[in-house]
Amino acid sequence: MNCFNHLRDQAGTDLEPIHGPERKGDVLHSLADITKAKNLLGYEVKVSVEEGLRKTFDWYKEKLSC
Repeated sequence: MNCFNHLRDQAGTDLEPIHGPERKGDVLHSLADITKAKNLLGYEVKVSVEEGLRKTFDWYKEKLSC
C-alpha cells in the first residue's frame, strides 16, 4: 500500500490526489537511505508509516475537538 492510500484511510476519504505541474526545487525521485545513520548513530525505525499517520491524525483529532 502506498502513502496516499494510508493517508486516505486515516482521513476516511476516497479522494484522489491532484498533482500539479512540477515546480523549481521539487524532489522528483527520492533514493533515501538511512544506512549511514544506522551505522554511525545506531538509528532504527520504530514507527511505521501507517502507525505514524494514525498517531498524527489521532493527535489532531484530540487537539482540534471542541
